[in-house]
Amino acid sequence: MHDPLQVYEHGVLRIEANGLTQPAFDALVRFNQGHQDRFFAVRHRSLKFGSYVGVLRVGGVTIEVLPKADRNGSGDKKKWRAALIDMLRVCGYLRLAAASTAHLELRRMSLFDLYMEAFLSHVRSLLYHGLVRRYRCATGNLTVLRGRLLFGRNTAENAVHRERFFTVHERYDRNNKFNQILHLAVRIVSTSARSSTVRGMADDLLLWMEDIEDSPVSAETFSHLRFDRTTERYRSAMALARMIILNYQPDVRSGRNHVLAILFDMNELFEEYILRQLKKATYGQSIKVQGQHSQRFWHAGSTARNIRPDILITIPSAAGPETLVLDTKWKVPAGIFPDDEDLRQVYAYNLQCNAARGFLVYPRVDKRPDVKGHFEPSAHAQANHSCAMWFVDLFDGDKLRRDIGCVMLKELLPAGSSPLTGCEPPRED
Repeated sequence: MHDPLQVYEHGVLRIEANGLTQPAFDALVRFNQGHQDRFFAVRHRSLKFGSYVGVLRVGGVTIEVLPKADRNGSGDKKKWRAALIDMLRVCGYLRLAAASTAHLELRRMSLFDLYMEAFLSHVRSLLYHGLVRRYRCATGNLTVLRGRLLFGRNTAENAVHRERFFTVHERYDRNNKFNQILHLAVRIVSTSARSSTVRGMADDLLLWMEDIEDSPVSAETFSHLRFDRTTERYRSAMALARMIILNYQPDVRSGRNHVLAILFDMNELFEEYILRQLKKATYGQSIKVQGQHSQRFWHAGSTARNIRPDILITIPSAAGPETLVLDTKWKVPAGIFPDDEDLRQVYAYNLQCNAARGFLVYPRVDKRPDVKGHFEPSAHAQANHSCAMWFVDLFDGDKLRRDIGCVMLKELLPAGSSPLTGCEPPRED
């Protein structure tokens, strides 16, 4: 079993030089074309990755695309791999049951197998508590008269066997769309995973799901799912299954280079990570944190356009609530000052959301200092609103910081504010 190929986001992976064969390269190109060429750019005998990180499995090759907020070409891949796992776990994309990140690293599993194992753990939990059952309409030959007799089919099918009845009837069983999606995703895992442990888990689950029929699943299938009291527990498993099924492309030519990709836009992942850490730090507080708050800023008749700041924070005070705008940016700014487009974006956010302070939030690189600035007043805009470049320290040594939400909130609170409960530093023994 070969170690997975590792490449950083915006990095280049070449044919043969890194163990990537020509057939596997061709399969990846076809897969990328089927997804509007958004995962990477195809060059001469090489792939140039973009902002998507995660893992691809093609044939017998596993490719891990790791994040990296650094200018230089070198980096600690073990550090960034652990950071990606931790971000996925915090954001709910990778639920690792009863196992710490350090323990998982010792097991030397690829990101692909970690993700597959997390999905299978969800399915096993659902099986343990019982898969949901639903009424459905079925037809078939029965030895008892049940439902409505189909005379034409009954005459054709049972001319000899008069003791049977061809009917349409209702059945109450596990063969419904929720379980059919799980069954298909587990079968894909069974044929794609490189770990014998993960394949064994998938094969065991398939034995317990033999009564569930195969059914075509598309993006439209997921959009039509409706969760209720009995199926709400399926929501996380459906999110994982959606990524597995929709990003699976079987190789119909040779049958040897199936492609399965579990990829995340690093810009969205960074935004979600910061949002969740801030919400965690404000739990039980009077501070309000919102993500992707939609605000209308233009309309023409029935047509409207909205803006959605990444994060809105509302801080109560004696003078009235103060609104702050955070716009996360997973990139290294080219200059020491904000880009014009980013400034215009925050300017619009401030005006529409009545925010006095706006921040462009970047991962800290090379100990770059923060930059604070104010927008010039105009006749129709408030005279005192600002935009700052804010570089946040994601790491404490080689690991992601656990207190980043508390650290950020303390920087945002006005001087003299009461301390945040639950964000106190740990006591010294």
